[in-house]
Amino acid sequence: MRRFTAGFAPIAGATFEPAAALGLRLILVLVFRDIALRDPLLPAALLPGDWPGREARRLFAQLYRTLSSGAEAAADAASSTPAGPPATAAPCAAASDARHWPHGPLSARYREAAA
Repeated sequence: MRRFTAGFAPIAGATFEPAAALGLRLILVLVFRDIALRDPLLPAALLPGDWPGREARRLFAQLYRTLSSGAEAAADAASSTPAGPPATAAPCAAASDARHWPHGPLSARYREAAA
């Protein structure tokens, strides 16, 4: 967590072009996710006073908010076409198929097996 803070703190407060913001946000999330999965999530009273998790979470939240508008603009631009944004997808046929969970004959078998 200390390496996360040391590595990402220098970019706090900086501004980035949308494409760079998207790339940085992806890296930020991937790196922080790995750290968050190893955090013991103990109550604050059980953590040492210098526990770096608090600062790492604060920095993550700050950077995520800062990078989000540019990252979303880059993602929107990448998904647009000269004819405009992509069309909304039609509902999947499987979504209305009665054999799929949670409705239909298969769901009864799943509920029986789970009981």
